[in-house]
Amino acid sequence: DGLVLLSDGVYEAADSRGAMLGLAAVREVLVANRGATAERLVERVMDAVRRHTGAGPFRDDVTLVVAQRV
Repeated sequence: DGLVLLSDGVYEAADSRGAMLGLAAVREVLVANRGATAERLVERVMDAVRRHTGAGPFRDDVTLVVAQRV
């Protein structure tokens, strides 16, 4: 069981053409990594954001919190 909190800067992260990453893409990453540690989930989502946006600075705040029951 876990809880994922994220700011709109995560799913609204835009590529060079202005296309947003989207909630569906974030959900796909989370589902594909179901069972992973909280740290790994953060890494995977942030990897997806970086792949989508490229190496430049983020245009908005990007906040992601993953909490899991221990």
